Amino acid sequence: MKKILAVYDSDLFYVTRFMEYFKNKKEFSYELLAFSLQESLEDYLKSHTLEILILGRQISLEEYADKISCRFYLREHSEPESGDEAPSIFKYQPAQKVMDEVLRQYREQQSRQYEENEAGQTSLYVIFSPLPNACKLVFAWCLAYQLAIHKKVLFLPLELFSTSPLSFQKEAGQELSEFIYYLKENEDLALKMKSLITFGNNLDYISGCAHGFDSLTLTKEDMQRWISELKLHTDYQAVIFWLGFYSEAGAEILKLSDKVIIPTEESAYETAILQDFERQMKCIGITPHWDKFKRHLLLQKDSVREEYRTFSELMDSPLWAQARDCLDC
Repeated sequence: MKKILAVYDSDLFYVTRFMEYFKNKKEFSYELLAFSLQESLEDYLKSHTLEILILGRQISLEEYADKISCRFYLREHSEPESGDEAPSIFKYQPAQKVMDEVLRQYREQQSRQYEENEAGQTSLYVIFSPLPNACKLVFAWCLAYQLAIHKKVLFLPLELFSTSPLSFQKEAGQELSEFIYYLKENEDLALKMKSLITFGNNLDYISGCAHGFDSLTLTKEDMQRWISELKLHTDYQAVIFWLGFYSEAGAEILKLSDKVIIPTEESAYETAILQDFERQMKCIGITPHWDKFKRHLLLQKDSVREEYRTFSELMDSPLWAQARDCLDC
């Protein structure tokens, strides 16, 4: 059952337009309700609960406080007013930006309250392929997006080339390279990561290398420090690395991870590569036990698009369904 997100504003035109924008978005993971009368909202709350309530103006709903998990206010000015303690979002901007900011702040509130995510309880996933391609990369993004529906997730694509079949995403800059440089010379990694994160469709991610060599400069010690920081000093419930190359640093990620997912395709050559990968892993003291290392055969490759222009197109892809099946296993 979907959680319910409601919008209240006495401006009927604003509420209607807001509702229209989201009602046909299949990727929107909440049931959306809209109210333009305070009485109607209160009547609804007498017998229902809301996960998120967005209010066009501050109204008293103390009688129903236990029926609302999280509430936000739409402010008239771009910057919060001094002394305004309630969480608020600037009203007059595109509906998608309003919603992105609501969900970002909501996740932060949930993370602070979520007892399971105490320091050291972050789950670390690695999606690794010794033979990377666009199909496997899209699968990795699908898995990250789906896990982010239920958890606060950070996705870190470690690649040699900053290309993506997902054209609906913000164009990659050099954020990952900037972080790698910082990692080698500075402390307070969590604060630096936060400044470089992109948020979209409920997922945090850092992507974009100035040059593939930047990723190759990462050492075993760098990865130990980075992963320790992720687990001890961030509030992510899951961190997912897409590992598009094999190196000493990559092997350390595999060693420290909780689960490794290896997307594969039917190919005698790929089977031979994976066999040699297992041999090499054993040489460095990592036995790929299949309770942790999981192969996932990708099917229907011919129906995978070369480019996904919208998030809805991605959700309609066979890789989206296969990523969901992988998580369910």
